[in-house]
Amino acid sequence: MQSKSRYSETTDEQETKKPPFTEETALARVQTIQSFWNSCDPGKVVEIFDDAAQLLNRGNLIQGKPTIRSFLRLRLERELHCNMRMELWSFAEARISASF
Repeated sequence: MQSKSRYSETTDEQETKKPPFTEETALARVQTIQSFWNSCDPGKVVEIFDDAAQLLNRGNLIQGKPTIRSFLRLRLERELHCNMRMELWSFAEARISASF
């Protein structure tokens, strides 16, 4: 029996983490993002975000997958030995805010 990677998800798991969000699915989405981020693989992390994603980092707004990918590559190279811990801050039907 093959073991499931801690970063892999089934299609059903992926579908439950798409908008509209409930508290349960928003929490699951945040946990997925945290796990993917801690993999230190920018390509894997950026796939979590949609094309209209926005990240706010220390007052800088980062928009769109290409820009997010570049940001992640630089950030993860510097913070290779750091693990991020995310917490759900708030959520609405199609948006999630998290603090880390």
